Amino acid sequence: MRTRLLFLLLSIAATAGAQGRVYPEKKAFFVLGESLASGTGGPLGGTAIMQAMRASFALSVRGTHAIDISATRLQTMVPPGGRGNDLEYANPEGDALVVSFAELSRTRARGIPNEFSIGAGAVRRNTSEPGRTRDTWVARVGYDADPFTRWAHSDAGVGFHAFFMPSNTNSLVYVATLGLYFRIG
Repeated sequence: MRTRLLFLLLSIAATAGAQGRVYPEKKAFFVLGESLASGTGGPLGGTAIMQAMRASFALSVRGTHAIDISATRLQTMVPPGGRGNDLEYANPEGDALVVSFAELSRTRARGIPNEFSIGAGAVRRNTSEPGRTRDTWVARVGYDADPFTRWAHSDAGVGFHAFFMPSNTNSLVYVATLGLYFRIG
């Protein structure tokens, strides 16, 4: 009887140990994302419908803390229609490079963790003069949620990111994105 009980407990422990090896915790992963976005240029500017393309690399530094380096292209699909729209400062379109502090939350299946990130960087934005750009600061807050599909070394899910840039008035230009991501790690 004791031998059978011991054998049963060892079998359960071996099964639990094998499940931990199916999806090992990832220390570094690469993210590709495509999002639909809404952006506005200052208090008098209209709302633009935008597309956001993102490529990120996240590296775990210590425990659940990580560094995220993201390159994002914010592209206008339907331009804003506001009367007070000043393309010199209020245009939300641009190319951003952002370094973020990320907090990783482990999932039960282990694998690639969820990521909440907050950071700052630089964005190159178009101006009202053709061929001329303006470099300004950009801040970003983002969250990549639980994946809805998981494979051995990758997953896919939904992410939300918000970008904030300066305007010519004492307000901010913002872009809020909601889209899909694919992560490899």
